[in-house]
Amino acid sequence: MIISGTLTERKRKRSGSRVAVYHQLQRWRGDHNDTKHIPTERVKVVQEGIEGYRRVQTLVEEMARLDESLVLAPGPDDSKKNSTKR
Repeated sequence: MIISGTLTERKRKRSGSRVAVYHQLQRWRGDHNDTKHIPTERVKVVQEGIEGYRRVQTLVEEMARLDESLVLAPGPDDSKKNSTKR
């Protein structure tokens, strides 16, 4: 599972000395911050999805570094011996 965003825990004082705990998933969508309430029974699944997203991002960055090193590495056409002066 892959879910982008950040899961935050919020606490709200209720009547008396009670404190209610709730969770929000926050992420950028377009040009605004999108916030969704996450029911307590789904918090663990959302956390796993966020970790999955981080793993995918790490793999994509690694792949990009490897591709860049292959494409940008000096090749036989890049040697100074083959260049001509005008």
